[in-house]
Amino acid sequence: MINPVLFNIGPLEVKWYGVFYLISFIALYFYLDYLRKKDVLKLSKDQVYDLILYLIVGIVLGARLFHAFVWHPDFYLVNPLDLFKLWDGGMAFHGGLIGAIIAGLIFSKKHNYKVLKLADILVVPAALILSFGRLVNWINQEIWGVVYNGSFCVKDLNDLCRFPYQAAAAIKRFFIFLILVQSSKKQHKDGFIFWLFILLSGISRFLLDFYKEDARVFLSLSTGQITSFVMFVLASYVLLKYYKKTGKNEVSS
Repeated sequence: MINPVLFNIGPLEVKWYGVFYLISFIALYFYLDYLRKKDVLKLSKDQVYDLILYLIVGIVLGARLFHAFVWHPDFYLVNPLDLFKLWDGGMAFHGGLIGAIIAGLIFSKKHNYKVLKLADILVVPAALILSFGRLVNWINQEIWGVVYNGSFCVKDLNDLCRFPYQAAAAIKRFFIFLILVQSSKKQHKDGFIFWLFILLSGISRFLLDFYKEDARVFLSLSTGQITSFVMFVLASYVLLKYYKKTGKNEVSS
């Protein structure tokens, strides 16, 4: 097991979890700036800075608040100051996605940029970042699979053998990234890549979470599975209704 703490500066612990978020946003900036220089992303350098700032605020706030008040409200209502302990982990994918969407909508309205075109660009690197993020969850010793006695089990902090959920989720998200990259090479209406990401993320998370150690809240499903199923249904509806025909830029906003 890798130590979650990368190094110490006096009493301050610098964890892999926080470093990963920092590196991810820096890498995203350079990727978007590269697309800007290639004239794929039609924004100025200052606007790219603005976009990264909007995304940082949206993703961190959304992921943290969703984790706190959807997954663990009993704890955080009693310990509200723990909301600020981001270095200890606790960032929910669904909340981060909602936060990123809101940030993208606000940014696009402010800068008069097509939000679906922007979403198509952002979800491709997001899928790769999320893939590595699951490996960081393993380093941070969180998000465990169910107790499992198969050949590829991993040991938790109590030496119990569990399904390798973090690794499976990382591989799943990497395949989504590859699908999005391949799909991006073809011409599609604005928003198709984004909704494909929502579709694939929703159904794959729904299925994989049967092997995740989680409270079952309804019909033997977890909160994560329910929200993921909603993602899948919504994306299926949008793709069938608005993206049956091929062609670029027929639908945009």
